Order: sequence, then C-alpha cells, then structure tokens
Amino acid sequence: MRQIVIFIAFLASAATATAQISDSEVWIGSLDMSGGRLAVSNLVNISNHPGYDNQPAFFPDGSRLVFTSQIAELDDTGHAVQAVIYDFASGSSTPMKGALGFSPTPAADGKSLMMLREGHVVLRDPSGHETSLTETKDAGYYARFDDRTWVLFMNDKQRRIAIYDATTKALDTMAVGANTAPIRVPGKRAVTFVASEPFPAPEGDAAKSAPPRKIVLRQLDLNDRHVTTLATIPFPTSGSHVWTSRGTLLMASGRTIYEWNPAHPDDWQKAAEFDNPELQGLTRIALSPRGDRIALVSTPRDETIIRD
Repeated sequence: MRQIVIFIAFLASAATATAQISDSEVWIGSLDMSGGRLAVSNLVNISNHPGYDNQPAFFPDGSRLVFTSQIAELDDTGHAVQAVIYDFASGSSTPMKGALGFSPTPAADGKSLMMLREGHVVLRDPSGHETSLTETKDAGYYARFDDRTWVLFMNDKQRRIAIYDATTKALDTMAVGANTAPIRVPGKRAVTFVASEPFPAPEGDAAKSAPPRKIVLRQLDLNDRHVTTLATIPFPTSGSHVWTSRGTLLMASGRTIYEWNPAHPDDWQKAAEFDNPELQGLTRIALSPRGDRIALVSTPRDETIIRD
C-alpha cells in the first residue's frame, strides 16, 4: 500500500482524503466454510487504534497474525507504519519496534518478516537484521513465488503489474491500469489483480461519449506470461481479494463480502453482510492457513478505496 485516496466520494482535498483513509481498523473472527457456506462470527477489533491499521497477514502455522499500524504522519515511504503481532493464544497485540514498512508478510520460515519500504522489499529476521530482497524504487505491492521470481505492483502513473527477476534484476511489465496487489492463486504459478478498463481514462470530449469504465478481475499466468480477463466486477470495490481453499474468491463492497467461482464468472454471490456500524467500509480480507479464521479491515464508512 502506498498513496491512496477515496475514489467514489471524489473528495475535494487530499488532506480530507488522508484523514478518512487513516481511520481503519483490523478485525479478526471465526470462519466456517463447511457445507458450502461462509459464516463469520465473534468478530473483535484487535487494533483499536486511531489512524491507519491495515494489511493483516497470518503466519504459516496460524497461531499469530501481523498487521501494520500508523506511528507517525502517514506518507508513502513506509517509515510511518510499523508491524504489530497479534497472538491468538494470549489475545494480545505487540508492536515490533523498528519493524517499519507496508505489507508486512511472514516469510516461509514463520519467523522472519518481509516488508515494503521506500519502494523495495526488505526481509527482517528475528534479531532485527534486514536484507534487501528487491532492487526496486517504486514497488507498491508484492507477491513472492521463490527466491528469484516476484510479481510486483509498481507505484507509478501506469500502475503496472510486472514480473521481477531477483537474479538478473529484470522487470518485465505484464499489464497496466491495476488497482490492487497481485494475489497468488492457490495451486498455480499465477496471480490475480483488479484493474480499470479502459486505461488510461478518456479525457475531454472523448470522455463525454465514452461508455462507463469497467472494473475487471484479471489473471497473470507466470508460465506463459499471459494476462486474461476473468470477470467484470458489478459492484463498487477496492478490489482487494483473497482466494479460499475451495477455489473461490472473496471480495468486499461496503458491508458485504461477495464470493466468486471461476466456474460461473458472471455470478457474484453475497456470502456475508455486517450490521456493525464499524464494518461498513470493508477493504481487505485475509484467511488463516486452516481456513478457520478471517481478518477484515474496515472504515466506519461505505467508501471505495483504491490507490491514487
């Protein structure tokens, strides 16, 4: 996550946008996906902190969760947010002093953290030692496949999705106009992302006669480096999404979570809906490795948030 604004509301000033974006909280709850249903219960606010709290990610063993929390005036460097670890056994949240950066993500060893700071990914080990993993300057989101292969969202005017080779440092653009991070598809060397179409948006007289822009779900296959459009998204959304163990995809809009099945690309089913006034602007969803817990990020307002 880097620079972001309220898109639907078309707020007049960047200052107002930043103030509203910063008001987000991380919630965790129980999840039951048995019998084809999706039941969320026992939701608890685990950040409960003024400002920006976001980007939850579960550790591989499911016993803990990490999220990022604002500690200074928010900017796009990553120095104003730090990682916080939530332990399910104790029910406590512990800030990790010095662990600064967006998108904190547990590494495969279950001990180290990957974080995004100043446009590149760093790896922080339990002792606090950091190693740079990507030699980039404007990466905004990342998905790591192995020591060499990454898919990056580039935080530039083109909003590129690119494949990065950590050995050769090559950065190959695969798509433009993306709105979200690349999300790994379980069981495939592929990612999905949400994009605006057409991109860039028509301007001037062309904009007056142009049809409404579409928000679409796309997939990048790393094997053949081909991008395909999977579906049109029929509701306002930040586009942030997650894949489930049953091969479906979850995406939020306002207070509603929709479920999408690749076998029925035009059908977005309402899977869950929340009456809590603090859960009216859902933006992010994360699922535990066993699929028994869910993490949500929400603002108290029904607004669609995307990167500027």
